Amino acid sequence: MKSILNALENSGISQAAIGESVEIRYLAGYPLQYRFNASAGLINIGGEKPVTQKGAPFTFRPCAYRLFKDKILNFNYKRWAEFFFINETNAICNLLIHGYSVENLMLSVQSMYYDNLNLCSVALTLKPIERTNKATGNKYFIAEFGYKPLPREEVEKVQEVIREIPIWREDTLTGDAVVELSENYSPPTSERPSQNKQAA
Repeated sequence: MKSILNALENSGISQAAIGESVEIRYLAGYPLQYRFNASAGLINIGGEKPVTQKGAPFTFRPCAYRLFKDKILNFNYKRWAEFFFINETNAICNLLIHGYSVENLMLSVQSMYYDNLNLCSVALTLKPIERTNKATGNKYFIAEFGYKPLPREEVEKVQEVIREIPIWREDTLTGDAVVELSENYSPPTSERPSQNKQAA
């Protein structure tokens, strides 16, 4: 199977050619779940399979996202950032963050905006940063972010691949979310909220 991440490195491949040769692995509404473990400071798949080591950065290329407020996954009402990206096996994946990590993400989003970029036009790096709870002395991690602009043709190729794919996650969709920013997030039409799109 051709990896889209490898294909993107070949600037001679057309958008149409990638669309024809890449088989995207995705069950609608059920992306492969990557998780940021704030206790251990690492990224894993499904809460079990480690992807990074403690404190190591994780870089990915969002192809869709939304920043929103909602009560999901047995949490109280919070501000969330939900990313969707294609991994090295061509699976559409999902990664959620909340709390201080979202506040840190917004610092990068602001910089992107004034650089005429958005979260779907960069390689985004999540870096776990260790903190200490002053009350208990317990250690935990929050995410800080950096980004690198992607060549416009790479962004366009990914957009072509996902153009007809409904990207969303079933257990984070309530229909009640207050969406602040989004791009390429496409749940069932009957529940699709009115959203703002970050300019690029």
